Amino acid sequence: MVLTAWIGARALAGEAVFDIRDFGAKADGATLCTEPIQKAIDACASAGGGTVRLAGGRYLSGTIRLRSHVTLHIEGGATLLGSTNILHYPHHIPAIRSYTDTYVKQSLIVGEDLEDIGLVGRGTIDGQGPAFRMADRNRPYENRPYVIRLINCRDILVENLRLRRSPMWMQHYLGCERLVMRGVHVWNFGNANNDALDIDGCKDVSVSGCVFESDDDAITLKSTFERPCEGVTIDGCVARSHCNAIKMGTESSGGFRDIAIANCVVTSPLETNTTYGMPRGMCGIALELVDGGHLERVAIANITIQGVEVPLFLRLGDRARPYREGMAPPPPGSFRDVTLQNIVATGVGRVGCSASCRPMVSIAAM
Repeated sequence: MVLTAWIGARALAGEAVFDIRDFGAKADGATLCTEPIQKAIDACASAGGGTVRLAGGRYLSGTIRLRSHVTLHIEGGATLLGSTNILHYPHHIPAIRSYTDTYVKQSLIVGEDLEDIGLVGRGTIDGQGPAFRMADRNRPYENRPYVIRLINCRDILVENLRLRRSPMWMQHYLGCERLVMRGVHVWNFGNANNDALDIDGCKDVSVSGCVFESDDDAITLKSTFERPCEGVTIDGCVARSHCNAIKMGTESSGGFRDIAIANCVVTSPLETNTTYGMPRGMCGIALELVDGGHLERVAIANITIQGVEVPLFLRLGDRARPYREGMAPPPPGSFRDVTLQNIVATGVGRVGCSASCRPMVSIAAM
């Protein structure tokens, strides 16, 4: 009923709906469907935009590339299943240069320089992460794709999906603007670097009503190049992590400003098997500025924390890691105008809260 009404609304708005089965996709979870899914996306974009529909089964795929004005709708009961063959994930080198250039170059879903795009529905995206193993510890990030990576995109909606088992970070938004995420449930365990959400140098972001469960960091704000994370609101979410549940940093090149996080719940993960961190969770809220940049005008309020080792960790350090080869090390950053209020933590470790900074450097105006 909901799907029918939603498709009907798009049709009344004059937008076409493209079912990937009409392009040859097989919902058996075994037939590789990368080509028919991509054909449906490209046809939708050529028609001026609309919806690409996945319904009625499990669709195996390698990398698919989104297009502007296209919404990928995964219906309840349908699953987009990431291939376990790394050859099905071609490298994508973004125009934006950032420290993540040293990380992963492959993704299940990728888009760059796009506008008006959506990933929605009551269905599931499963990256089959446990099938990908670290082949070389000297190059630990290679050949483990992200599930979602969007770069320099605008007007993005991610809504109601269930995201499961990425080989690496679940979702990475790099230099994007006007991102809305709501009602998403992430469960990311089974491999190293299993972050749930990474917002990196983005502007005007709203995240609400989501559940993030992960082995590595859960809700993560980063700045791995010159752009700050700014204008971000996170409200009404649940975060469970073996590492840091809510985190800014450690990558901080462009800094963080004008950020509000409120009405969230942090608890120990239900999943007890760990790759990183601790079964109970390392930290509830971590603000870590170590690669320069400024963390300013940040308000965090009405957070309950239960069971983690350290409820609050503040760090102003000087790792001073350049985000591009040949750059000079950045100077130390600063904390300014940061407010923490109505944070209740119970059942935590003996350390309590921790704040640390370099000698002769202050964490001011907290």
